[in-house]
Amino acid sequence: MSYPGYNEILTGYADPFVITNKPNQNKNENLLEFLNKQPTYQNSVVAFSSWNIFPYILNEERSNIPVNSGYELTKEEDPVFEIINKVQDSVNMKADTRYDLLTFLHAKEHIQKYHPKVMMLGLGETDEFGHRGEYDNYLQQANNVDKIIAELWYYVQTDPFYKNNTIFIITTDHGRGSRPSKWHSHSMLVKGASETWLAMIGPGIKAIGEMKSNTQIYQKQIAATVAAMVGENFEANHPIATAFKIPDHAQEQQMNIAALGISFDSLLTTEGIMLMIIIFLVTKLFKKKKGLKPQQNINA
Repeated sequence: MSYPGYNEILTGYADPFVITNKPNQNKNENLLEFLNKQPTYQNSVVAFSSWNIFPYILNEERSNIPVNSGYELTKEEDPVFEIINKVQDSVNMKADTRYDLLTFLHAKEHIQKYHPKVMMLGLGETDEFGHRGEYDNYLQQANNVDKIIAELWYYVQTDPFYKNNTIFIITTDHGRGSRPSKWHSHSMLVKGASETWLAMIGPGIKAIGEMKSNTQIYQKQIAATVAAMVGENFEANHPIATAFKIPDHAQEQQMNIAALGISFDSLLTTEGIMLMIIIFLVTKLFKKKKGLKPQQNINA
């Protein structure tokens, strides 16, 4: 299951009743819709995903956040979007998960044309290959995703609207089995499936590589942490975990990367490294701020 992990990331709440991938409208309010209600980000929040369940996870009907998922065509009278739509529509064997490259092309063109301040990009082909046990394709797609992130990062650093003012937050909704015989699986009974990671690139983040400490960080803390980065206090119709504190040695004035290891809150939301990569593009955040200082410490 992936819905539980994404719910926890986006809402800051490990809901014990969200334990399947069924396309049910999520009752839990999420970070994106909260930001969309704030004057600074209103009507400047958007989501693109390869997996077609995200409109339910984000509750597009309630949140009023534009969500383009699966093989949904973009309703744009634009030559570039029309070409992307034609290529996408020509895919014969359409599944629940769209090719990541098509998702990326939709997202990048939207960024170039509309300059949203907050974007969620959810990619999913690594998980598809993982479940099939195709380790070679799994690694190849991970490399493709790395190139997508690099291209997106290069673009935002050449656009005056985003340059030196954008943070990428990259994470995954669950891990995979740590044993060779279980690497393709993920569930509450699979060892290693509850272990995930998070990486940040942007102003104020120091390049220190993988961070290791005795402090436990949970997925449910990501939403409040992102909100704190933009000077907001995330509020919703459910309990929200406190933000985690980015260690002082991981903060600086340069644009770099730091990686943190995180875990799920409970077995009910522990699902099976790199199922889907989710990227939060948070822009227009810092201006003259000196660094990343979330308002609350980690609640371990």
